[in-house]
Amino acid sequence: MDTENDVQNPSRSTQSRSIRLTHEISARLQAVCDHLGVTVGSYLTAEIGRAVCRDEISLSVKNTQNDAMAMLAAAIAEAQEHPNE
Repeated sequence: MDTENDVQNPSRSTQSRSIRLTHEISARLQAVCDHLGVTVGSYLTAEIGRAVCRDEISLSVKNTQNDAMAMLAAAIAEAQEHPNE
């Protein structure tokens, strides 16, 4: 998915995203960032990175299981083709 910024500058190494926050969440977010001494952008980037890393673990497990099942199915199919070997 291309954003306007990526189309204008294809060599850019980051991708812009926009989000909508309620006024309450926005105020709470700003208060937390002020307390931590970070910008909202850097805080959100770090937290999104943590969430992606955490959730990526289940994707990795799923992909590994799918690969193992495919290998097992191929081995079973080959064994059925050559039953006396």
